[in-house]
Amino acid sequence: MKIAAVTLTRNDDFRLVPWKMYFQDYKDELYEHIVVDNGSTPEYQRKLREAFPDSTHIELGYNGGCTGAYNAGIRHALQNPEIDTVMLIGNDIKIERGGVTRLYQFLNSDPRFGMVAPVLLKKDSDTVELFGTMINMKTGKSRQLYHNSPLSDVKETSQVVSCVPGGLNMAKSMFYMQGGGVGLQDENLFMYCDERDMAIRSAQKGYLEAVTKEVLAWHQHINATGAHRDPRTQYLIARNYIYLSRKHFSRTVQIRNLIIHLIIQVILFFRDIRQRERRTHFKYYLKGVAAGLKGDMDNSFMNS
Repeated sequence: MKIAAVTLTRNDDFRLVPWKMYFQDYKDELYEHIVVDNGSTPEYQRKLREAFPDSTHIELGYNGGCTGAYNAGIRHALQNPEIDTVMLIGNDIKIERGGVTRLYQFLNSDPRFGMVAPVLLKKDSDTVELFGTMINMKTGKSRQLYHNSPLSDVKETSQVVSCVPGGLNMAKSMFYMQGGGVGLQDENLFMYCDERDMAIRSAQKGYLEAVTKEVLAWHQHINATGAHRDPRTQYLIARNYIYLSRKHFSRTVQIRNLIIHLIIQVILFFRDIRQRERRTHFKYYLKGVAAGLKGDMDNSFMNS
């Protein structure tokens, strides 16, 4: 068992203390821990090295987003032929002690499995955030499994799904290799919809993705005090969804999906029209739609 765990970060001072605490529960199950920094300040980079002195630190020098940072860590891991598994784990994810080893065993329980994940629960609770997603590979329509349900409602011990959670997943090293594997993440996406893209490509290559209830993890959603969600996230979500529709589906499916999403966003906008944040997010959503239709995948603005 030679597992490399990759975690990305960017000026996450407010997460550093709990991140170190969560890391204590799984560090001994890893062969290598890779921390990829997305262009943080020198002071934060110093704190990172002090917090994780035995880890491998990769400093990109710019904000490469989730996809760019994860790819940097995956590339590093693939350089070592001894590493047979790559785990991506967010710095606000808590996994139960021994969970990494059991997830590794689950991954290798079926030769068809390329990527697996545990059941992801909401912060310090037994409420399911995600037990995988089912995607119709012809239309792109998706359905999250057991979202907001109590863990006791999940009857399956494990289940093959179309898409595993992006916050924590584990894949065989060969999964990321070119040729027989799926390859690295699409850096055009920057962040959001990346797990959806990998799922579709995984299915095209004949790999299965699966989730297990026998390993528990919690998405702690640690945010800076008083922080509001960056409206640029709406831009990325809208743009990336259109980009993936163009990348993987027919023109008819692209148009249908766009209309459905536009209708949903318009309904949400008018429902919360008095909220300034909703109005701002809707403006960025429309900008993202325009960028997606034009094929504008420039992510340089995220470095500001």
